Amino acid sequence: MPLVDAYMSYSGGIVGGYKNGRYKNCSEVFEFSYSLPGDGGLVLSVTKPADKASNMLYYRYLQCRFKDAVGKTDIKDRTIDEIRMDLCRRGDFNSDGSVSADELIAFVQYCFKGCRILSYSTAYSNNDADDDIPEETITVGFKEMYMKYNRPNDPSEFGWSFREGKAMPVANAKFPKA
Repeated sequence: MPLVDAYMSYSGGIVGGYKNGRYKNCSEVFEFSYSLPGDGGLVLSVTKPADKASNMLYYRYLQCRFKDAVGKTDIKDRTIDEIRMDLCRRGDFNSDGSVSADELIAFVQYCFKGCRILSYSTAYSNNDADDDIPEETITVGFKEMYMKYNRPNDPSEFGWSFREGKAMPVANAKFPKA
């Protein structure tokens, strides 16, 4: 069992395939990273199992890549207003400082706003008999990023608009209770 579980949710009617508990309809996340390349564009890279969200994520990528060839060209069609990601542990501290042995506690929460899928790839390997599911990697550009670190007596919050080049109030992210 991994020490950290990660889950991603999307706005715009995109539904993931996770079926249990608080993260129902989210996508599980195997790997993720975000970086600020030298050209100034911000990039989020996520590797996840193929799931219920896969078709819509691929369609959104096609709308960005071939905006005149696929469906509507309205900006809202190509943009995912919000992608959220929670990094969770089991048996971590609750907000009141108590410890829960079985509950998933989101110790870091991210909110990315104004998202566009810049690349999409799928891979499958039969090397791991326990996990016989194709993986997909998406690269996402975004305009704003918010982060909340949830630890009792040591919280931290951050928000930044890369379009405007300034700090943003974390209240804009409307983080749910961890």
